[in-house]
Amino acid sequence: MFDRFINLEMSRSRQTVVNIAAGILNMLVGTAISFVLSPYIVKTLGVEANGFVSLAQNFINYISLAATALNSMGSRFLMMAYYNDDHDRFRRYYSSLFFANLLLALVFGVLSAICVWKLEVLLQIPAQILGDVKLLFALLFGNFVISTMITVWTTAPFIKNRLYLNSITTATSSVIRAALLLGLFLCLEPSVCFLGIGTLVSGCVGYGLQFIYKRSLFPKLRARWKDFSWSAIWELLSSGIWNTISNIGHMLTTGVDLLVSNLFVSANAMGVLSVAHTMPAFINTLNETIANVFTPSLIMDYAQDKKENLVKTIHQSSKIISVICSLPLGFLLVYGREFYSLWQPTQNEQLLYELSAIIIFGRVFFTGMQPLFSVFTVVNKVKEHSIIMVINGVASVGLMYILLSCTDLGVYAIAGASVVCCFLKNVLFVVPFSAKYLGLKPTSFYRVLTPSVACCVILTGWGFLMKLFLKPTGWLGLIAAGVIFVAVGVCLTGCVVMNKEERRYLTSLIKSKFHR
Repeated sequence: MFDRFINLEMSRSRQTVVNIAAGILNMLVGTAISFVLSPYIVKTLGVEANGFVSLAQNFINYISLAATALNSMGSRFLMMAYYNDDHDRFRRYYSSLFFANLLLALVFGVLSAICVWKLEVLLQIPAQILGDVKLLFALLFGNFVISTMITVWTTAPFIKNRLYLNSITTATSSVIRAALLLGLFLCLEPSVCFLGIGTLVSGCVGYGLQFIYKRSLFPKLRARWKDFSWSAIWELLSSGIWNTISNIGHMLTTGVDLLVSNLFVSANAMGVLSVAHTMPAFINTLNETIANVFTPSLIMDYAQDKKENLVKTIHQSSKIISVICSLPLGFLLVYGREFYSLWQPTQNEQLLYELSAIIIFGRVFFTGMQPLFSVFTVVNKVKEHSIIMVINGVASVGLMYILLSCTDLGVYAIAGASVVCCFLKNVLFVVPFSAKYLGLKPTSFYRVLTPSVACCVILTGWGFLMKLFLKPTGWLGLIAAGVIFVAVGVCLTGCVVMNKEERRYLTSLIKSKFHR
């Protein structure tokens, strides 16, 4: 029965709606856990402890750059070989990725051990939580090493366009993690290392499910040493290395802000900024979750030389993403102060609201353009994008340093610098060059930005109008305001942003969930 569920045949439109629904559900489960857990950690362990959880993940992002070079284009090359019926290349890519990742996992294990051993030299850590923070880093690094070993298994649902399987895996792991954390915090003295225990245990469950998916979707596929190819590794690295460079730029833009806060402001400022990042991160995750659903379709259209379908998918997906993702963005801009006063009662809600508003400002313009980032991967043109990302990251860090040195903005400077640089990068490079690589006029995709701006203007206008009559003071009132805001907002934005054909397309997606 499980195998039949995994291999259930669906139309492309039905796959899309199921993938979107599963992705959103998974994202909501993870966000709900963070939503409950974050204020508890802040209250019981202090805002600094919450900051170290996010910082540990940032450290993992730093050391994963080598894995990114190898694996970031793996799904693309495997998918191109699979849909071109080149089975020899498909097996060669798979086996090469598997054995290369085993070697990387060994290297990461050694580097992680050294990092944990000298952690107090690298960071400012309050003495009373030093041991717990070290154990937290050790457990999270251990989970990362295991995930590196099995990375190639996760490509199976992507290749078959069954991304909902990955969402089910992540949601299952999140629920197990939440249950384990609840038991640990209730039964033992609270410790930040519990998050590492929950992540490692739930991660292992997820890895088991990924193996089951791979075995069911590709039952005859095995990693064999005789299929290992250095030329395949080089082909993957020569393309993927640019994604690593791009990730370095991304980290410089958005991934070093907590580290800069820790080193140049204070551990407390790092913790506050970490909390302020939570809701913008939720919006960003929602954005990427929906956009990634369309990536396999883009690759299939490109592999089959269906450029017209590819461009149509980009425009349709940009509107769908704008309508959905602008809802939490608009609500946070309107009711952010009320939300933070209830969610983090021990913190300054005005400061949290202002930082969050700064962080999400760029989303007002670029919510719907997320599919354009996939174009660089689809057409295997990531070099220029990577170079621009690094320039953007260096500029962001430089702007942070200038603002910290010449002004008293403090944590505001750290939050705002990356927003300014990303705005310029998206307008001047991502939009025109994604069109150029598809053989279109450089100005072709600027209209992709229109739905984002329109949705945000409509929703914030509606929200502030609603706030004149509805000013919640408790959770029930805020939830009621959210329901009303979303119900009216999705109708307004859907009617204004989408034309009749696109609304009919959305209707067909919904119907396809129930009819084969």
